[in-house]
Amino acid sequence: SSKKTFANLETQQAEAEEDIKEANQQVEKRRKAVRDIEEEHYAPFREETGIRDLRAYDEAIGKAREDFVKKRTDIREHLAKLTAKKKYEDEKDYDAKLASATKKKTKHEKELKKAIETEEELTSEVSEIKAKLADAESSLKQATEKEQDLEEAVREARDALNEAEGDSSKVQKQVNAEDNDLAVLRQTLHETLQKAKVDEVELPVASDDDEMEEDDDEVESSDLGGGRRSRRSSQQSTTQDSTHFSQRSNSMVVKDRKDASNVDFSNMDEDLKMRRSAAEKEKLQQKFESKISKLNQEIEGIAPNMKAADAFDTMT
Repeated sequence: SSKKTFANLETQQAEAEEDIKEANQQVEKRRKAVRDIEEEHYAPFREETGIRDLRAYDEAIGKAREDFVKKRTDIREHLAKLTAKKKYEDEKDYDAKLASATKKKTKHEKELKKAIETEEELTSEVSEIKAKLADAESSLKQATEKEQDLEEAVREARDALNEAEGDSSKVQKQVNAEDNDLAVLRQTLHETLQKAKVDEVELPVASDDDEMEEDDDEVESSDLGGGRRSRRSSQQSTTQDSTHFSQRSNSMVVKDRKDASNVDFSNMDEDLKMRRSAAEKEKLQQKFESKISKLNQEIEGIAPNMKAADAFDTMT
């Protein structure tokens, strides 16, 4: 079906092309006939004028004719305007107009005089305003310079404040560290004094002539002579008082400070009074514990045989 349709279309196309070809031939014949008629009609005119292209001649002549008609119309319109204007001017009443113009002139002169006076007043005001403006600009400049100086001072003050805050922070950290160290030392002192009481060690007490301090020494000596107190009472006293070693005014800290101030360190070796690190303290403590252990062994060797005494009592 499609092949048949395509074949029909091709046949119709061929017929259409033949019709177009015949139409073109007819058009060409008609054009040739028109040219022959024009040649026969315009041949005498061409021979007389020598003009071959009539269309170009018609265009040139037609354009010149149009320009001429346009110029003539413009001239006529301008002439009509001039005529009407002349008639209008001839009919004018110049006396009334002159009087009106004189009146307007007088009015304008008064207005001009008033405007000149106003201008002078405004000029004077402008001069005053300019003077005030100059003073204001000078004041503004001074204020700006002063503000810059103040800003510089504020900047320096802020830098100093920041530096001071930094130093304060460092100092605060150092103070906190010192407070922590001091709290540790207070705790160590407290533990040392308590250990002396528990172990029944009598610490040497310094003598003083002041009666009040002697009384204190008696009380504190009684406290320092912990050998006469039992382990149980010491533990109860420690449990009852809440020790805050970071507080200088704490009652336990004050008591420990008083007790330590009455201890006599005059017989103590200078080497032992020096501040030591934790490792050095531990090493020194081990040294003393070893020495104490040896002394205890020697004491046990020197002590009499208690079992022999019991045996002797039995025999007797």
